[in-house]
Amino acid sequence: MTVPDHPKRHHVVPQFYLRGFARSERLVAVQVSDGRRFSTPVRKAASKTHFYRLAPDHLSGPLALETALAVVEGDAAAILKRIIDGQWPLSFFERRQLSFFIAAQLVRGPGIGALWRPRAPSGPTATAPR
Repeated sequence: MTVPDHPKRHHVVPQFYLRGFARSERLVAVQVSDGRRFSTPVRKAASKTHFYRLAPDHLSGPLALETALAVVEGDAAAILKRIIDGQWPLSFFERRQLSFFIAAQLVRGPGIGALWRPRAPSGPTATAPR
């Protein structure tokens, strides 16, 4: 089975959320390493190429994670729009869907991967006295 290359650009912050901070589909971004500021389109901001791509032989397919995140993001975008439009309170189902979105945001960025990968010991290893 041939897997399409799209979507190649996987956003670690959803585009619908970024648009809330954009003007004319552009954001001012800051390069964390040197503090440099630059203008970037929403479609390129907070994204990494194939960041959520799974192994080609993954049971659900290599784009399963990106596809699942798109569903969660779509649900959240609709709910947040209803809140902005004045709908309150949310139903139990809407609160649950919004909670899924918030939880996904906590574990989806590039920094979280470091927590999942085992690290090789650095330097001498101390041993406990017997």
